[in-house]
Amino acid sequence: MTPEEIAIAEDFESGWSEERLDHAEVSWGPGLLQVLSPDLANKIRERAEQDGTSDLEVIRLALTQYLAEGDVA
Repeated sequence: MTPEEIAIAEDFESGWSEERLDHAEVSWGPGLLQVLSPDLANKIRERAEQDGTSDLEVIRLALTQYLAEGDVA
């Protein structure tokens, strides 16, 4: 195992504290944005950085707004 893999395994085995869990960022990993065009993925990353949030939160908010606009009452 590489030193990085050993560090990851040790971190996994030690478990996360409640504080670390509370502050963990929700992330779907790099694969989530790879299904989008590079231009759109960059805009999402930039907006997340600007808003101080995650890529997933930017996507969630955008979809919520988009779907709400399509609602027919």
